[in-house]
Amino acid sequence: MAATTAATQAYHVEFNGDETEQELAVKLYGAADGIKPSEPHFARLARVVVRIAQRHMQKLREHRNAHEGDEEYVPPSAAEEDSWQNDDAAMKEAFSRLAGELETLYAHKRMNTVTATGNYTEAAKGQQKRLRLGVFEELNCILRNGLLAATRNITLLSHLANKSYVRTEIDNLDQITEVNSKRVVCLTATRLMIDIFFTMSKRGGANNQVLTTLFKPPNPLVDSFESMYADMDKSKTALLALEPEDAAGVLNVIMAL
Repeated sequence: MAATTAATQAYHVEFNGDETEQELAVKLYGAADGIKPSEPHFARLARVVVRIAQRHMQKLREHRNAHEGDEEYVPPSAAEEDSWQNDDAAMKEAFSRLAGELETLYAHKRMNTVTATGNYTEAAKGQQKRLRLGVFEELNCILRNGLLAATRNITLLSHLANKSYVRTEIDNLDQITEVNSKRVVCLTATRLMIDIFFTMSKRGGANNQVLTTLFKPPNPLVDSFESMYADMDKSKTALLALEPEDAAGVLNVIMAL
C-alpha cells in the first residue's frame, strides 16, 4: 500500500529519445501533475521549475553563441546568471510566478505576520526560510529521482546518473543549501533538466553525421590526410560538446548513433 501511494505521488515522465525541445518541455511540465496531489503547491512549484530550467538552458545557449568566436569559451558567472532573473522577460516572469506561489503557501501556513509598517516580522521571515528550504529540498529530490528513472534506459541520457553533481547530492543525503533554494537554477533537478535539453538538442541529424565520421574508413583515392584530420577534429569537437562524464558516457553517445 505504501509503495502504491508513493508511486502515485512521484514525478513520472517518459522519454522516447527523439523529442524536440518543446516536446521535452511539455512532457516535463505535464508530469508535474502527479506530484503529491494532497499538497498541490508541489505540482505548481514543479511546473515553474520546468519553465526556469528551459529558459535558463536557452540563455546559456545564447551566451555560448554570442562568444562563438572567442579563443576559449568562458561560461557565465553566477552573478551574470542571476541578473537574467531581472533582465530577461521570460525568466523574470517565471521567478515572479515562483514568488507568488510561495506567498500563497506562506499565507496558507499562516507564516505571513507583518509589522505595523507592513513588513514581515523576523519570526515570520525565519518560518518562511525554513519552509522554503524544506519544500525545495523535498521537491528537488522528487524531481531528481523521476528524471533519473526516466533517463536510466535511454542510451543517450543514461550517463546523467553519473554526473558528479548528482552523485554528490545523493551522497549528502539529498540536502540542499538555502542559496540553491533561492537561485533554483543550481538545484540538481534543474541542472538535470538543462542537461537533458542540451543533450537531446545535440543528437541526431547533422551532429550524428559529424560523429560517425570517426568510424568511416578513409578512402586514399579521394581523401587527403589534411581533410581526414579536419573531419576527425570536427568529430572530436562534436563529441566533447555532449560533455560525456567518462568513458562509459562516450560509449553511450556512440551507441546512440
